[in-house]
Amino acid sequence: MTSFGSDSSADQNSPAPGPLVDGDCLNAKEFLRRYLPIRRHFKAELINGLVSVDSGTRADLNDLPGSIIRSWLSSYALQTPGTRMEPDVIVLLGWNNVPQPNIVLRVLPECGGKSRTTSERILNEAPELMVDFTTSHQTFDLKDKIRAFRENGVTEYLAWRSDDQKLEWFCLERGGYSLNLPDSNGVLESHSFPGLRLNLTALLNRSSGAVMATLRKSLLSGEHAAFVVRLERRRELDEAGRGEIG
Repeated sequence: MTSFGSDSSADQNSPAPGPLVDGDCLNAKEFLRRYLPIRRHFKAELINGLVSVDSGTRADLNDLPGSIIRSWLSSYALQTPGTRMEPDVIVLLGWNNVPQPNIVLRVLPECGGKSRTTSERILNEAPELMVDFTTSHQTFDLKDKIRAFRENGVTEYLAWRSDDQKLEWFCLERGGYSLNLPDSNGVLESHSFPGLRLNLTALLNRSSGAVMATLRKSLLSGEHAAFVVRLERRRELDEAGRGEIG
């Protein structure tokens, strides 16, 4: 697990953080040293060791399909104990990748998930699903992210392009990403989260009601019920293990 503490004596004695410039070549530790003090007023990411600064051409975060995706993931997490949806969280992936996706959906560590939250609200290691709202002008950036996420074990990556209303959902299989394709009814299904089904046809038609109806139906499935049971069993085992250590 990669972890960088910000309160070490070495960091306290280091010079004040310099600015972040698009294209700078940095490692994750130096990127975070510069970025954390300004992250509330400025957005940047580190992808494959290169700084990517928000250029102002990012997706419209208030566009309706993006809002529907947020509600869809939030509803799933609320109905699936042991999972959590988090917006705009910084993720530390190894030594040269620090993305900040618009949304992550993850399994909590006590239920078997890999990612853990640090004291600075940074996710250490890859969450199961990361979501970006982007634009077609960021195609090169997206290709870089796909490579970085694949190499660091991000199980699923969903990118919604608001300007041309296109959704791409990548799933990690045998060390490579494959594109998640809809079934004959226009519905996509997560490989990591049983019961997480997205009615793509309804999303493109901006029908929040139909998207949520598909989700509600899938949350009643046996696959989702079994997943919730597995997560609870992992939690019980984790609590029992910690009790024995204590």
